[in-house]
Amino acid sequence: DMLFNEADVTVEADVTEKGLGVFAASPLSAGAYVSRYHGKVMAREESRQFYQAQGVAGDYRLGIDEVFEIDAQNSTHFSRFFNHAEEANMMCMIDPSSQRADFFATRDIGSGEELVFDYGVEYWRNRPQPVDDSRQHSP
Repeated sequence: DMLFNEADVTVEADVTEKGLGVFAASPLSAGAYVSRYHGKVMAREESRQFYQAQGVAGDYRLGIDEVFEIDAQNSTHFSRFFNHAEEANMMCMIDPSSQRADFFATRDIGSGEELVFDYGVEYWRNRPQPVDDSRQHSP
């Protein structure tokens, strides 16, 4: 049910040592479709309990609405490797009715540029703070 073609990307080591990142393999125009966020749709509460029991944060969970989220922990799709940046070049459009999240370029993106989005302050609540983010994140 792909309405759009995914962007041409590569997954490689991120220079800021966040691990892997996703990079544009060819230029993208502002507003261009990048990809859907691929993962398993789960109830937030079930997912929270699962990761709490394992003692890990569950870093690949993206909220759809108050009840559901997409968990890409075991996804092999490149969307799992989108990193955080306060000065993002992508935005995430969430459609709760179809339980999906899609990424779009917010500005022109050059070939070789890392594709990043703002995880939001809530994501960092119980995690080590990002060094390259100017906002206050309360623990």
